[in-house]
Amino acid sequence: MTDPQPLGQSSLGQSSPGRGSGVRVWYVELRGEDTEKSLWALAGELAGQPGWLGAEVQLSPAQPGLALLVTRWQGTPPEWPLPPGAKAWAFEVRSAPERPGS
Repeated sequence: MTDPQPLGQSSLGQSSPGRGSGVRVWYVELRGEDTEKSLWALAGELAGQPGWLGAEVQLSPAQPGLALLVTRWQGTPPEWPLPPGAKAWAFEVRSAPERPGS
């Protein structure tokens, strides 16, 4: 079985140091059986929505049954129904301040 490839382009956006880029990351956490399959299905539904930049599913070998869907958006992610038992958080992407002399 091959590893699924991320959907779309992964982009963290460009911005001035310490300022928002307009890019948001939306995490969906799911625990249980078939979490990876459920999250890839959700990513497939989201892929055509305005602002979509891409997605990946992350698994934790230290926490079997836990998976995260990480989606990237230009602007605010859409309101979307989650799989039963899922939790979600959105974060604004900020660039790191440049170090003096770099």
